[in-house]
Amino acid sequence: MKDFDIPDVYLAILPCYLDDYGDGTELIDLNGNVSRIKCSVKSCLKKTLKKYAVDLSAIKEKYAKSLGIKNTFPIPLARNFTLVQLKSRIPKVAKDVSYGYVCYEKINKIEEYSTYCVVSIGDSRIKVYQKKITIEKHLRDAAMMKTFFANLSPLNFESDRSMYNLPATKADIALLYEEIVKIKYKIEKI
Repeated sequence: MKDFDIPDVYLAILPCYLDDYGDGTELIDLNGNVSRIKCSVKSCLKKTLKKYAVDLSAIKEKYAKSLGIKNTFPIPLARNFTLVQLKSRIPKVAKDVSYGYVCYEKINKIEEYSTYCVVSIGDSRIKVYQKKITIEKHLRDAAMMKTFFANLSPLNFESDRSMYNLPATKADIALLYEEIVKIKYKIEKI
């Protein structure tokens, strides 16, 4: 079912096994309704990225090193729609996807149990096979990425100079670090 239209905003897209099909996706919409789609999580994510005109590889290339994020990269799509990658199943076959994408802004609570955590998103609850400390790290990364993108706005140097007197955020420091690394690289090439 490759022609499925993915909604603009959702709570989560999670990998699942579908009877008589195999690897599919569970989509949880904003109302908490669950739909099972005969489509991979990767395909659903690609449709979402295309809908928002986001180039994930370019974002990773530009910001991964400066933000110190290697894998499980948060995906900022809109002001209130950032996707966080969480391990939501234990695969039956080695190459099956185990990670799904959850809306960062809708996460309410994380409860830790012995072998998994339960993440509350809106009125839905998702079982995540990661430690609470790992999930919280992913949420911090998402918050940092969100702050970084919130600070990117067109600059009007003439009308508002008060913004330059504000304290620097982590995103500001990350941007400076990235620029310093670029300058250092250029100097070393000479």
